[in-house]
Amino acid sequence: MAGWHSGALGTSYTWADGYAGVSYNGYEANYGSVAEDDVRLRMHQDHVAASSEIRNLSGPFRQLKFDFGYTDYEHKEIDNGETGTTFRNHGYEARHRKIGPLDGAIGVQLSQNTFSALGDEALVPTSQTTNAALFGLEEWSVTDALKLSLGARYEHVKIDPTAGGNEKFASAQSRDFNAGSISAGALFKLNPVWSVVGNVAYTERAPTYYELFSNGPHDATGQYLIGNPDAQKEKAVSTDLSLRFASGPNKGSAGVFYSRFRNYLTEFNTGRLVDDDDQPVPAGTDDALNEAVYRGVRAEFTASK
Repeated sequence: MAGWHSGALGTSYTWADGYAGVSYNGYEANYGSVAEDDVRLRMHQDHVAASSEIRNLSGPFRQLKFDFGYTDYEHKEIDNGETGTTFRNHGYEARHRKIGPLDGAIGVQLSQNTFSALGDEALVPTSQTTNAALFGLEEWSVTDALKLSLGARYEHVKIDPTAGGNEKFASAQSRDFNAGSISAGALFKLNPVWSVVGNVAYTERAPTYYELFSNGPHDATGQYLIGNPDAQKEKAVSTDLSLRFASGPNKGSAGVFYSRFRNYLTEFNTGRLVDDDDQPVPAGTDDALNEAVYRGVRAEFTASK
């Protein structure tokens, strides 16, 4: 049996050259796990957001936009009526964008999240992730038929774990990462209804706290997860090409996508069955978990639509 409740409320004020608004949304959920019959998941989230935009300014920047969000999230894994693990995440995000003469955006993004896993079977240590990023996106209409775009993002990520007296996390150390991404694209109109769009991008992603520091049972997935504290950034080169159709209300597209990773972080099943203390157990043992470790591998992804 599962339960789900959610609600949202918002208000805004608009004028000829802009708007300002605030909103709230939240939900509660209580449902079972496909991996374990006796495990239930209870989730609760509150999210508050504020946004404002001012247009038709004088000077080099014609438009300003500001977004702010705060999230309070809690997720409990309950086994046979007892809370085994509690996940808590408190975070905020602020974004300030300036739209300049090239019809684009530049700005700053800041966020900080504190994640706590409580209980004897905590999967990861309490971890605070701080992120500061600069980003930019510009578009240039070369002709009526050709539009070019260029985007870039540079961010600094710091992850601070706290063992909290749990010996299995005693060796967890803070990690710092600098990650950069850049992308370029072009749109060419073949005629008023058909156009060709192509993009190429190089991206980097810092590992998350669970990819670095996991060391415990995850009953919801039936695994014992082990992180890689020495994990490096994910790096990928991606490209896509598509043909688009647009005529009044009728729109459609067909395209292909290709991405190649040099260090794709993924869960690798070791083939061992273990208990909640990561000790080997024979096949057929009740509540046995599949042991999995995070590993960086080369990977390729392709898709068509």
